[in-house]
Amino acid sequence: MTWPSTPRLPLDRELLVRLLESCLPADAIQVVESTGSTNTDLVNQVKSDRAALLVAEEQSAGRGRLDRTWIAPKSSGLLFSLYWPAPLLMAPLLMGVAAAEALRSTTTIPVSLKWPNDLMVSDRKLGGILASTSGGGVVIGVGINVSLTDAEKPDERATSIVMERDEAPPREVLIAEIVQRFSELTSIEGGEFLDRYKALSSTIGSRVRAEMVKGESIVGTAVGINSTGALLISNDAGDHVLTAGDVFHLR
Repeated sequence: MTWPSTPRLPLDRELLVRLLESCLPADAIQVVESTGSTNTDLVNQVKSDRAALLVAEEQSAGRGRLDRTWIAPKSSGLLFSLYWPAPLLMAPLLMGVAAAEALRSTTTIPVSLKWPNDLMVSDRKLGGILASTSGGGVVIGVGINVSLTDAEKPDERATSIVMERDEAPPREVLIAEIVQRFSELTSIEGGEFLDRYKALSSTIGSRVRAEMVKGESIVGTAVGINSTGALLISNDAGDHVLTAGDVFHLR
């Protein structure tokens, strides 16, 4: 496939506003042609105690976790950041559940969550999530490949909705579904959220190798997450709490 069967139409802000009218006021929703990073822009813009959404057609300085780059062709994906005016400890995990559930519902793709912030289809990466604190709240950035083709993917592990299903719902519908589900998740009980996260997790229950920022590594079984979103790993040496690092699933 050299070009997606789903046309790369520009985002329709008015449609997005209508779809999100139950969650966000119209003047809290921005759609821009291009930006360096939606997360950076929104962190710098936030001056109120209400939610806000910034969506871009393309990013020139998008980044993932640990400052890795995130580059995609114009209009080929979902590139947005949501400011939520509350100090949510598990904001990336909440957004991960919202995105995975929304994608499963709208595309039937069996999206799973690889701790801490990857949206996966089997061993292929569909998207990622990155959060930054801002004032009294948090900015959560989302990047999801929609119409990326095999020829355009940055590495062999990447995939997209079109690569998995040949076509995709309108991007406005996907964004609205994710944001609405995130809004709902912020008000549910912690136990219910953990159950929903575990049901989508490909990491919990797997044998993993965790590589921490300082170079140390742990091999064991991922047995769960705690109330702050840290990954719990068990091995013969005992139980370990991983708050940051790279996790690799072992076969």
